[in-house]
Amino acid sequence: GFSRGTRGLRSVRARSSSSTLFGGNAARSETYTCAMAALMMVMLFIVGSATAGTINETTAYQSCISSPSSCSSLWMPESQLSGTLPSELGTLTGLTRLGMWSNQLSGTLPTELGALTLFQVMYFFSNQLTGTLPSELGSLTSLVATSLDVNQLKGTLPSELAALTRLTLMHICS
Repeated sequence: GFSRGTRGLRSVRARSSSSTLFGGNAARSETYTCAMAALMMVMLFIVGSATAGTINETTAYQSCISSPSSCSSLWMPESQLSGTLPSELGTLTGLTRLGMWSNQLSGTLPTELGALTLFQVMYFFSNQLTGTLPSELGSLTSLVATSLDVNQLKGTLPSELAALTRLTLMHICS
């Protein structure tokens, strides 16, 4: 697991009502502000169902690669994806939201993700990712929420993550 030591990170909680996402499993569900929950629900409804295979084989990924500056969201949850995360994800300069939770993705987080300066949301929980968090993630100064828990990540949090002043939700438990 990771050593705790990040200051100023907190979970976002709803003020009057809450929305539980991701199948209602209390162990893996999070409570978000109503606005964020509504945004997430809209994005979840527009996600196409990908078939089993690697990320490179999906139509959604190919569409983003063909037009990297205009691809703002790439959501492929529970799509039976396997293999590693392609380093080419770092070329998707318009990407603000990336979600590939509950797949069988393995390997490390590509350092190239640090080039995505517009990145706001990144969810890779419930996969088989290994290694440490790359220090390049400290360049994601627009990042608001990330969940990397239920993987095999190890090590300490890179000090560069202190630059993520907009980050309000970070889950990295194993």
